[in-house]
Amino acid sequence: MASNTPEFFARYEVSEFEEFLDNLRDPYVVVEDQGAVVACGGWCLRPDGTAALCWGMVRRADHRGGIGTLLTRERLRLIREQGGASRVVLVTSQHSQLFFERFGFVAIASVGDGFAPGLDSVEMRLDIATGDAHRDR
Repeated sequence: MASNTPEFFARYEVSEFEEFLDNLRDPYVVVEDQGAVVACGGWCLRPDGTAALCWGMVRRADHRGGIGTLLTRERLRLIREQGGASRVVLVTSQHSQLFFERFGFVAIASVGDGFAPGLDSVEMRLDIATGDAHRDR
């Protein structure tokens, strides 16, 4: 996470992420390269049939190398395989919004400076009951 702070994550989120990992209850995928963590991300399934992507990130040096696409596709595949979800939601920043749009996610709400000054909060949704979440758009 450190390599993505403060452009993609606000500084205060570092401690929130550490607490999340200390209390991990839901699936979380880790991608390693030669023993080093280069990407990670998880999801939770809510009772209302919504899966929420959480704490997804790729080491800054590996951005635009395909690892984020691999991680996102794998999480969506595992959500479909798990069953019970008709849609997937996430909250990201304006810096990652276009990335998730490639998978069919659409922005449904945005708050300027929602995470920190210059770091907007963008809520996105993907209907997996009718859409093809695996196709890279």
